Amino acid sequence: TIVRQMRRACTDIGLAAPAPELVRANIGLGVEHVAHHYTGNDPEKSAQLAARYRALSAEEYMSWNAPLDPLYDGVRNALKALSNAGYLTGIITNKGRAGLTSLLEQHELTSLLDVTVTPNETIPKPAPDMAIEAMRRVGVEKHRCVLIGDTRTDAICARNVGIQFIAVSWGYNTPEILHAEGAIAVLSDFSDLPDLVSRVLPA
Repeated sequence: TIVRQMRRACTDIGLAAPAPELVRANIGLGVEHVAHHYTGNDPEKSAQLAARYRALSAEEYMSWNAPLDPLYDGVRNALKALSNAGYLTGIITNKGRAGLTSLLEQHELTSLLDVTVTPNETIPKPAPDMAIEAMRRVGVEKHRCVLIGDTRTDAICARNVGIQFIAVSWGYNTPEILHAEGAIAVLSDFSDLPDLVSRVLPA
C-alpha cells in the first residue's frame, strides 16, 4: 500500500514514480525525509509531495474500500500473550492516524493496545517524541519500556529516548543493520517475543 500510494503521489505532482524497491527500502524513514529524497531536496516540491501522499493515504483509508494490509504471522497471539501477562502494549508509527485507525479496526486489534501515537500528534521517529508521549500517556518510565521494530528508524528512536530495542527480521532492514544499530536481539518469529520481553522486562 505504501509503495503504491507513494508512487501515485509522485506522479500526481508531476514527478517520475520511484522504483518500487526504492520506496520499499525507504519505508520507516518518514514522509518528509523521503519526499526530500525523491524531489532532489527541492523544498517546494518536497512539501507538495508530502502533502499529496498524506492526503491520498487518508482518502484511501477513510473510504468504503479501505486498504487492508495483512498482519505478520503471530502478531495477534503475541499481543494477547503480552496483555495476559500484564504488559502494556502500544504502537508508535510514522503512518498517519487515519491509516493506523483503519487497519487496527479492520483487524480488530484496537482492544489489545493501550496506547497509539502517530505523526498527527507529535514529531515522527526517529525523534524521541513519539516514544516519550506513549510512555507519558500510560505512566511508564524508561527503564520499564522496550521498543520493538524492524528499521534503523526504530533503533535510532529507541537510542534517542534511552530505552532498549528489540528488532524483528521480517520487516524492512536486515538483521546485520539492526544489530549494528544497537538491537539487543533480532527475532525471526513473533512467537518468541513474549518470552524475550519477560526476560528484558521481568514482572
